[in-house]
Amino acid sequence: MAAKDQFPAGASKSLKYYVYRLVDPRNGITFYVGMGSGNQVFAHAQGNLRVRPDDEETNDLRLDLIHEIVNSGLEVLPVIHRWGLDETTAFEVESAVLDCFPALIDKRKGQHHDRGTGNAAQLVEGLSPEIYKEPPFKYILIKVTDEKIARMAEEGEEDPIFAACHEAWKLKLDIAQDYDYVITSVRGIVKGVYQVVGWYPVAGKVNRIGFLGHRVNQKDWDYFVDKRIPDVYRRRGVINPAQYSQQPE
Repeated sequence: MAAKDQFPAGASKSLKYYVYRLVDPRNGITFYVGMGSGNQVFAHAQGNLRVRPDDEETNDLRLDLIHEIVNSGLEVLPVIHRWGLDETTAFEVESAVLDCFPALIDKRKGQHHDRGTGNAAQLVEGLSPEIYKEPPFKYILIKVTDEKIARMAEEGEEDPIFAACHEAWKLKLDIAQDYDYVITSVRGIVKGVYQVVGWYPVAGKVNRIGFLGHRVNQKDWDYFVDKRIPDVYRRRGVINPAQYSQQPE
């Protein structure tokens, strides 16, 4: 191999695995994406090729194209995308680069292609947690923040989720007393469900109430927690973090 067709001696240790593209110099089109080690990229590009008659073909479209380029007096352009990778990471990067060039001669999809290119909206929908179904009981949905829960934990609260949601909410006490459950959420995902023992006015806070209660049974807890709240509670313009439940018709 000529010097430009190989990496310096001893470079393999630093190179490890790498991901590369082969580009047709006649039109700038990438026709192959691969991963390798050592001087594999050069071997694929031209190092293991010889000039041959145009009518001598193989069943390998990649090799046929490379020989066509070489026979025209040009050289395939190798492009290294990432190097210094372990094998697992190289497979991931190769798959990502393959997704960027759908018109490749080689139709491989790469490893883990099921996590590959896709419509962002579809991905959001596919990854979104299941929405819980409205239960037969009335509840108040209270939205809190991760920061508030973390602060309660730092303060030593035994149940930081309850401590973050039990007060003080701008609700009417006489109406809230008809609601026996509280579901609390963070960014639309349920974090806790509590059965209310009683509602009370919060001392020193005008028109603010809180509740005493305890976690629901484990079966109900497991059903609601980590599910997504219904869209009706995610309407824009709703400022109050505490909302009365919308009972199914």
